Amino acid sequence: MSEIDLLKIASTCHETRIGLATLGLPYVSDMKLKSAGHGIQRETYRIRRRQRQGHQIIMTLSGSGWGVVQGKKQDFVAGSLWLIADGEAQDYGLNSEHWEILWFEFNEDSRWWHERIGTKKSGLQSHLWGESLHKVLMELHREQQQEHYATNQIKNLLAHQICLYLEREFRPLFTTPQQNEQQRKFLKMMERVRANLSASWTVEKLAEAAEFYVCQDHFIRISKTIMGQTPLQLVNEERMNKASELLSFSDYTLEQISGFIGYGNQFSFSVAFKRRYGVSPDSYRRSSMLETKSL
Repeated sequence: MSEIDLLKIASTCHETRIGLATLGLPYVSDMKLKSAGHGIQRETYRIRRRQRQGHQIIMTLSGSGWGVVQGKKQDFVAGSLWLIADGEAQDYGLNSEHWEILWFEFNEDSRWWHERIGTKKSGLQSHLWGESLHKVLMELHREQQQEHYATNQIKNLLAHQICLYLEREFRPLFTTPQQNEQQRKFLKMMERVRANLSASWTVEKLAEAAEFYVCQDHFIRISKTIMGQTPLQLVNEERMNKASELLSFSDYTLEQISGFIGYGNQFSFSVAFKRRYGVSPDSYRRSSMLETKSL
């Protein structure tokens, strides 16, 4: 375990930790993936280590936190990914009403880390597969809490999925420098969208935010190739993610949430939300409150 110099965690924080190494699976062992976890931090949360033992990935799903990255204090917002290598100092904490995160811990001699991440500079970047990892991780946690038919087989499959999503997150998707540069531009565009969801985003404005100086049709084609969706679909996905966060962790009215994420009125927001999640915003909020109380 890493030596902790400072630990402040309020009783209102909730953390789920899963020991993956104990499963004894070959792909988990090959990655030297020790453990993974999900946390929802509230009120007070801060951890400081003089020297981290083993490597760690922290993904922000919602809310915000802060951390000292390469000597500078930086904000961690939804979509951000923090890489911390073995032996580095670590200091981070809560920066808002809540901070929802995933983390993954690797042994210091993880060959996978050195091959996939070792060439990257430790620091802050964007993640693409955090939500998918979250769903699989929580399903694995539920399987570990109960025994049903084929529980062990399902746990093995879910653990394998986690490894595959991590591999997908860090394995270069494209073979040409041009495509990798285009992906970087889209990730930068999404950071700008998240920072200003209430804006009236158009294809033209998104192309400008992504620094693509091409016609709109060509920009849409590039977006489908690189990101799998049109630019406006990407924006809508971010708006729905933010809406689900606000419904789960705030007392804002539906009208206020509609304005925050760029919908002209509550009705159009409710229609879009139900189309995305299959339930109304009110039903989603009630369900989230019940789930939070059960944690």
